Amino acid sequence: MQHDVYLDESGDLGWRLALPYRRGGSSKFFTLAYIILPSYKNKHINRFVNKFHKDRNGKKKEVKGAKMRGRRAETIARQISELFDWNNDITIGAITAS
Repeated sequence: MQHDVYLDESGDLGWRLALPYRRGGSSKFFTLAYIILPSYKNKHINRFVNKFHKDRNGKKKEVKGAKMRGRRAETIARQISELFDWNNDITIGAITAS
């Protein structure tokens, strides 16, 4: 069976650690998050992303997780949890380096 892998990163690799973070300095952590799923199930990820954009009135600009708050963050977390509860062959994970 073929699988698809989706990757995203968090943090920047400017390696300017002597300056304060977000004031010219780089983040002290770099995270690579991933989802691995059978290829025939990538429709679930596409539906999730399309619904996310629809709920934002069609805006497709990247949303930073650190800026998500309150009800929106709770809703997204619940939807992601349900996706994994219903599909035990989908794997999510992250690797963080400091």
